Amino acid sequence: MIPDRLQVKQNRLPYFPAIGLGVLSFIVWLAACSNCNNSSLCNPNPCQEPNKTQCSGIQPGPAVCSCDPGYEDLGDGTCRLLWIAMPSGSFMMGSPDDIGYDKEHPQHQVSVPAFDMMHSEVTVAHFRMCVQAGACTTPETGFSCNYDAAGRNEDPVNCVTWDKAVAFCAWTQGHLPSEAEWEYAARSAGQNFIFPWGNADATCEYAIMDHFTAGGPGCGQNRTWPVCSKPAGNSIQGLCDLAGNVDEWVQDWLHDSYDQAPVDGTAWLEPAGSFRVRRGGGFDGNYDTLRAAYRNHFLPNYNSSSIGFRCAR
Repeated sequence: MIPDRLQVKQNRLPYFPAIGLGVLSFIVWLAACSNCNNSSLCNPNPCQEPNKTQCSGIQPGPAVCSCDPGYEDLGDGTCRLLWIAMPSGSFMMGSPDDIGYDKEHPQHQVSVPAFDMMHSEVTVAHFRMCVQAGACTTPETGFSCNYDAAGRNEDPVNCVTWDKAVAFCAWTQGHLPSEAEWEYAARSAGQNFIFPWGNADATCEYAIMDHFTAGGPGCGQNRTWPVCSKPAGNSIQGLCDLAGNVDEWVQDWLHDSYDQAPVDGTAWLEPAGSFRVRRGGGFDGNYDTLRAAYRNHFLPNYNSSSIGFRCAR
């Protein structure tokens, strides 16, 4: 059963227009905290709860908390998980025959119904809430894994298997995006873009990646960065890190090509395969792997420091 703090308030779901875009940013209720002194969801000096940070003393009055990245602060002490509304549309999925790899072919038209996508990759803070609620189990920890690393609450949760990602998305009343939904979003709602931001070359101006001019993987840090650290790389709708930081699990089984792939935006689940698809390229990815059309894959029970996810609904 989904905990109370995840229940959508019927007929009162708040929304915000994305500034300058005319896109509605829809938000799901996750937690409420009026201040650090009177809520079990927020602890004073410093904030310990995963969706609250930056406790500060205000005199007179109690210390208050602000919301972590990936949440929207409604101005009344309430933090709600941020989703971006994606309009319906049709687009050309995959790559032309003279570009990319065989598994990106044939390029084909797909019609995608409207859906919502999480604004950011799921953070350590997001995932810890699910673990504390008993709906998720902890990801791998240790070398290069963020979950138990100090100061990584705002980094994407990594070292997660496909099943752990599925469990988290179910907890938010969502699901892993289909490949079609993911690529549609990564092309800024189906535009003929190479990357979420357009066709400018992938560099550390736009993405957390492996680039020779910036000192190697992670733009020289050899690790993930806090989500949404590169706003220049956002999609037109405002989604961040669709290229770089961590690869993202999607629903689909891998098939060797797009022959007989669904054309209605749904996940390709039959026939079942051995590998699940991941998209977007990680902090160790390059120009090629950060392309919106690029497809990679792993066994569902595999995890690594460069694999994370985000949810759709």
